[in-house]
Amino acid sequence: MTLIAAAALTAVLLARAPSVDAAVQRTLSEPALAGAHVGVAVVDPHDGALLYGHDVDGEYLPASTLKLLTSATALAVLGPDARPRTQLVYDGETLALIGGGDPLLAERDLDAAASAVAAAGVTEVHRLAVDQSYYAGPVYPAGWSWDDLAAYFAPPVTALSLEENALDVDIAPGSAVGDPADVRVEEAYAGTLYANAAATGVAGSPATADCMLVQSASAVRIAGSVPLGSAVIQQGCAVLDPSTFAAAVLTGSLKARGVQVDAIADAAAAPAGARTLWAHDGASVAELIAKMLAPSDNFIADELCRWIAKRRDPTGSFVACARAQSAYAASLGIDPHTLSLHDGSGLSRYDLLTPRDLGLLLAAIARGPDAAVVRGALPRPGREGTLAHRFEHSPAAARIAAKTGSMDHVDDLAGYVQTADRGELAFVVLVQGFANERDRMAVRLAAERIVEAIAAL
Repeated sequence: MTLIAAAALTAVLLARAPSVDAAVQRTLSEPALAGAHVGVAVVDPHDGALLYGHDVDGEYLPASTLKLLTSATALAVLGPDARPRTQLVYDGETLALIGGGDPLLAERDLDAAASAVAAAGVTEVHRLAVDQSYYAGPVYPAGWSWDDLAAYFAPPVTALSLEENALDVDIAPGSAVGDPADVRVEEAYAGTLYANAAATGVAGSPATADCMLVQSASAVRIAGSVPLGSAVIQQGCAVLDPSTFAAAVLTGSLKARGVQVDAIADAAAAPAGARTLWAHDGASVAELIAKMLAPSDNFIADELCRWIAKRRDPTGSFVACARAQSAYAASLGIDPHTLSLHDGSGLSRYDLLTPRDLGLLLAAIARGPDAAVVRGALPRPGREGTLAHRFEHSPAAARIAAKTGSMDHVDDLAGYVQTADRGELAFVVLVQGFANERDRMAVRLAAERIVEAIAAL
């Protein structure tokens, strides 16, 4: 585009939305946003026309707004009714739990599997195995921060997972300074805890106890300090060896039903020709999206990503997922050269897209056959989800549905708003590069003012 044509387009857009541009300019002058980058797109969802843009072709980290693309790609590639299947098979010697990519497999499901084994008359299992072969290769996408990997929101993404491959851990102080901290998990999971290196600190000292990465893959290690006399610290920890975790929980369920397990092989292939004792179909793609978007569940997003990839790649790799996402985006008219995609959740620091890309995606979703699935799952101000405490006291709150995206120095919003006179519009507000995390609230309020200006159109 020539400079003259670009200037003419800018003039047209500003004439359509001068109040939006004024809100953007006020945002750019905020001290909290000194040096930050702000990208804004306002799009007519009926035809994808860009009504307003600021740095609309700049490259931004999508963070969790990438879940919009993951949702739309999953609906297009897998269909809304597809369900992941988990199976338990037995050949008389080996009992194998076979993963099929279900992100929501729970302890109660393994209880049902153990009941099926007992009902089949099996009283002793010589070998218990967990088959993770549905997906192969790296369990982490490129670009995830290493210091996230011990946390519940960034666990390994495996074909067989249990309780989203995470543990809730309570950390309490001991009875005296220097005593080991008291670490507790649910009884069924206690055997997965590798070590407690946390100690009781001086009363009033900083609470630093947290999940830690360790060399032993099966470990969940707690380290740091919890002050004497302080309240319990609650942490969510990633389970670094999901096979060991699932095998331990299933073994406990089997023993509770009188089935003896002689040996645990953890990750191993299921025996050929074994009969199926139990099968479980998980939530559908549409149901998974409904559970994912409002709370911004990373694990569901990345399991969906590998499931999408499985349609074109036997390993279900994240690289194949990115190719599928890019191909779907291209089918909507998005230039794939503007995309850098590496996962389904947006946790990767290598993910990049433009405000224009997100605006076109939102418009396509609104016109698509599965619009109700995505739109119905989006967070809304004042309700459960990541917008529960956003747009408080805003006159536009009841007219907004949007996906948030938050990382260090990143705060994004992308969704729909019912405007005063122009009907529903899609909007994207991406704010990145603010230096001080203490300014996040000011950043969010500034972004909300932009959305309110769009709502007033």
